[in-house]
Amino acid sequence: MKTLQKIKSPFSHTDLTHGPIAKTIVRFSLPIFISYLLQSVYAMADAAICGHTLSAGEVAGVNDTSAITFLFLQFAFGCTAGMSVVISHHAGRNDNDGMRKAFAAQIVLSALVCLAVTGISLFTIKPLLRLIGVAPSGDPVGNEVYRAAYIYLAIVCGGMVGQFFYNSICGVLRSIGDSFTPLVFLFVSTVLNIALDFLFIMAFGWGVAGAAIATVAAQILSAVACLVFTFVRYPQLRLRARDFRFPFSVVKRMLWQGIPLGFQFSVVGLGILSMSNGVIAFDKLPNGSMTAGTPAQLGYGAGCKINNLLYTPINALGTSMLSFCGQNEGAGNRERIRRSIKQSMLMLLVLSLALSAVGLSLTVGGVYQKLFLADSKITPQTIRFGNVYMYTVLPFMFALGTIFVLRNVVQGLGKPLVPLIAGIGELFARIAVCLLLPQIVNGGAVNSNASSLAFSALSLADPVAWIAADIPLAIATYLYIRKKKPSEIPFPHKKILVVGCGGAGKSTFARAMGEKLGIPVVHLDKLWWQPNWIERTPEEFDSLLADSLSQSQWITDGNYRRTFPLRLQNADFCVFLDIDAKTCMKSVYKRAKTYKGKTRPDITDGCVEQVDPEFAEWIHNFSQSVRPEMLAELHKSGVPYRIFTARKDAYLWLNALQPEPSARNSEQPISQ
Repeated sequence: MKTLQKIKSPFSHTDLTHGPIAKTIVRFSLPIFISYLLQSVYAMADAAICGHTLSAGEVAGVNDTSAITFLFLQFAFGCTAGMSVVISHHAGRNDNDGMRKAFAAQIVLSALVCLAVTGISLFTIKPLLRLIGVAPSGDPVGNEVYRAAYIYLAIVCGGMVGQFFYNSICGVLRSIGDSFTPLVFLFVSTVLNIALDFLFIMAFGWGVAGAAIATVAAQILSAVACLVFTFVRYPQLRLRARDFRFPFSVVKRMLWQGIPLGFQFSVVGLGILSMSNGVIAFDKLPNGSMTAGTPAQLGYGAGCKINNLLYTPINALGTSMLSFCGQNEGAGNRERIRRSIKQSMLMLLVLSLALSAVGLSLTVGGVYQKLFLADSKITPQTIRFGNVYMYTVLPFMFALGTIFVLRNVVQGLGKPLVPLIAGIGELFARIAVCLLLPQIVNGGAVNSNASSLAFSALSLADPVAWIAADIPLAIATYLYIRKKKPSEIPFPHKKILVVGCGGAGKSTFARAMGEKLGIPVVHLDKLWWQPNWIERTPEEFDSLLADSLSQSQWITDGNYRRTFPLRLQNADFCVFLDIDAKTCMKSVYKRAKTYKGKTRPDITDGCVEQVDPEFAEWIHNFSQSVRPEMLAELHKSGVPYRIFTARKDAYLWLNALQPEPSARNSEQPISQ
């Protein structure tokens, strides 16, 4: 049983709304980092297989497709990631019904968007290839590049359904706090992809088509397996027929979150197309024919691949912030989001400095190119082009990382237009640099005779574009941090439990909640104790409790373990103040000092405040003896709940609650 539990443990979701911020982010982002690392390893393996088995023209053709595949596949990634923000908001509120409806809506919308994008991509392959300077010609090398690029794109775009649904289910899982399951299935997909590469390219001799078919097949199989596993592992995500009868408001929210982020990724892809066009110009002779060996395309392609590998830790950090901010925005934890932004930017700075140093060290002798190209294809020219690109962009890694982090922060907060504006700024900045700066530096049109300085000017398009995108993202984030008004959280619940360790502040919080929501408060200690600390019989207590629970709305505070299942059965929400024992004991002693010789408000008149050793021991043992059982029952019940490890976070959440008008009434808190 213990072995089975250890196996199941990683395949569980993490509540990102409580716990140490930095530790939670690192723990959640680590599987994402490994996932991205696996993707980069696959890209390296794929490039190595192609680089050692295909001709230089075919390798250049596959490399040239990266900007176009980025344009469409990143739209899929951005669109599905944006939609998952809606699910993360429901997850932050522990709203399982809302999660299922949003999940059902995401499946339907992903299918419709996938059909549209697949059709558009297949229709626009030739125009997009011409846009980057790849077209049929009488030049044998140029024609070989075009043919390889067209075949690869046609297959990858035609099989886009696998990428769409794999990204969709991964976004859903991460939105509920599970970053481990996507890693497992990505590992399976990567191994399968590499195996199919060997089979289709080396054994069957299918060349470029084999590389594309291997990618599509692995993605489709991985998407199906991941979807099936999700339904088996997470009961709260098992869809029923009625979940597909989702309201139009859910569709509207999903499209509002998903489409702008998808376009933002695609807009960036358009900018990268202009970069690819600029690189290809450095491989063309003055007469327009392609240089033998295409050194600029090969060197730049190798530089991009190694940089993508280096970017994986900061990309993972950014992706984790999408779910982290989404859940905490849904839970109304504004202060927790503020602190997470500051801590994530500090982590980003450290990572950027370290990764830039590693990347620059790999340029010595062009060693990174041996990972992607056969020795016969590595020349002083390919090393020159690749190194110039890396020297230019690596010092600006922090600027790129800022996009990764802040874009996901703002998206997680439910503000999709800001990332779109940032993407448009990135697009125009990159295109402007690509069109103007190399020609200015070169003193005329760019071709294979242009200087390294001109290629460095072209490479500057990336850092300039990153900085242009950072500006609106930084402004939006700063305004959020400075904003004083708390987020508004819809709160329709009227039968609420407040539980936690003795001294956690349950009674005080329950009274504050009752005043905020206009709901009467029932202190269980008043039901149990008679004057002079005389206990009622269980039968008397149960009778009084039943009368209280029969009311249309109430807030009860107190544990009373024996009756917890009954109260949970009647409740529609639960607040668990998960405060550590040391803090609880301090509160108990402070309370005893404050009410010395008196009766506190939440206890029966005549019960003078006291602290006995038995109560202190119970507090000390609460986290080991009582807490696990209560949390297990709470999770199993399906009742929405919030767990707070700090009182400050609990009150920030309470201040943000917006109850339904019917929840407010003229009743006063019950006094017994």
